[in-house]
Amino acid sequence: MPFRISGPALRVINSSFGVTIQALVAVPSVIGMMLGARIGARLLTVMKASVVRKLVLALLLFSGARALLKGLGIWN
Repeated sequence: MPFRISGPALRVINSSFGVTIQALVAVPSVIGMMLGARIGARLLTVMKASVVRKLVLALLLFSGARALLKGLGIWN
């Protein structure tokens, strides 16, 4: 039997704040965090923590600069 999710089940509703989290945003974020944690854990077995920290910092700086440039219309 295939796994199906209905439309209303795709939203997680936090009734105390009235916030909805769309699955199209949450699922890729969770997958990215899981993959990043797995890759980081594997890198820590073969590299020093300071090197991995610098790699993550460089990746975050690149991502932030790219997002800023896309927001300004410079990066297409």
